[in-house]
Amino acid sequence: MTTQSKAEHQFKGAFAEDYAFLQLICPAVTDCARRSSEALATIPSKSDGTALRALEIGCGSGLSTRAFLDARPDLYLEGIDLAPTMLEQARVNLAQDVEDGRLNLYLTDALTFLEKTPAESLDLVISNYAIHNFLDGYRMKVMREMIRVMKPGAYFINGDRYGMDDPEHHLRALQEEVRGYFVVFKEMNRWDLLEDWVIHVLSDESLDHVMRLTPSLDWMRTLGFVDIEILHRETVNTNLIARKATA
Repeated sequence: MTTQSKAEHQFKGAFAEDYAFLQLICPAVTDCARRSSEALATIPSKSDGTALRALEIGCGSGLSTRAFLDARPDLYLEGIDLAPTMLEQARVNLAQDVEDGRLNLYLTDALTFLEKTPAESLDLVISNYAIHNFLDGYRMKVMREMIRVMKPGAYFINGDRYGMDDPEHHLRALQEEVRGYFVVFKEMNRWDLLEDWVIHVLSDESLDHVMRLTPSLDWMRTLGFVDIEILHRETVNTNLIARKATA
């Protein structure tokens, strides 16, 4: 593993081996994927009739990838993830799409993949509950490379955790979120996983990980994103869409 890739916080153990756990523990993952796929369906088709060339950052086991492919028959998607166990699940779950030539999957970290991607070659970059896992400095590098590889006018769709700007409000929301985990893990009778999950969440909340909304949007504008729209926001769970400026 490279120094760069260590900046990506991976799912490991039972959470990587059975991604269904994540859907039960954190239904926002599924909700964000659904809303992003709905936004994806509204993007205009290319005038020449060719497929939209897209990159999914953090495809996991393919739950969000499935939603994106179903939303757009004219989508060619490259999915990347750094968790081998989850990517193997994606290869199984999405084998037909790979065979049909609609999908390619790669075991790699986001920055390495983007740095090898030609400038202005993508019509779309999409991600679901992945970018918040990056360390802040690494995330800024990823975003800079992301807009480099996007064509002018290309779209960025993200469903993710964007922290509240008010630290007190953010803390109260986090406390309620953690309380809810005790209920969910009790219902699942999986107390053995609670400790690892709480540690994961607290890692997401560390100063070098947390992705607060206003600074994140300001950074996007600085990079050259325009028409940034918040499609949905409930506590930290947020869906947004933006475009790369055309001039």
